[in-house]
Amino acid sequence: MKKTAVYGGTFNPPHNGHMSVIKAVINSGEVDDIILMPSNQPPHKVLPANAATPRQRLDMVRLAVEGMPHVLVSDLEITAGFSYTLDTVDSLQKSMPETELWLVVGSDMFLTLHQWYRAEELLQKCGIIALSRFQKGTDELLDYEKLLRTKYSAKTKLLHHEPVEISSSRLRELIKNGDGEEYLPENVIKYISEHSLYGAKSENDY
Repeated sequence: MKKTAVYGGTFNPPHNGHMSVIKAVINSGEVDDIILMPSNQPPHKVLPANAATPRQRLDMVRLAVEGMPHVLVSDLEITAGFSYTLDTVDSLQKSMPETELWLVVGSDMFLTLHQWYRAEELLQKCGIIALSRFQKGTDELLDYEKLLRTKYSAKTKLLHHEPVEISSSRLRELIKNGDGEEYLPENVIKYISEHSLYGAKSENDY
């Protein structure tokens, strides 16, 4: 059975931290491909006033991974609007019934999975790939993985990953001040400038 990872987020903007996660998942050999799923309005999150529109974030994600093998981009959550992860998984399973789905999460999100909307049902429908450095909090992650497997019969994989140290909020501040290009794919830099996103000056402003 084909295995597909699903990596969701606001991608506001998509940056090299996201790219490193994508490469780690693909290079792990655990899945055949990965679907990037930009969200519309996350149920648990209020987007900042200077956020790009959902369509602009979708455009940037497509530009960021252009030409990358085994990487797909879906507009499912953008077109569906407000949604929970379970809704997304249900929709994907209907369209790809012969595919085994795996959600990609960071270690912080992994440790809160029991609090997610209808968590038990979600964990029955897809596996979880959690990325972590492992050096810090390894015991906590392993204990939590054991809990998920025992209580929910969850399928989980812990994947070693050295993250790029940048947050989207910090990156938006850098962009506003004319910095941060080292954290962004070249196509995304150009798009941000052309559309004057996050307070960035367009090339026409110089």
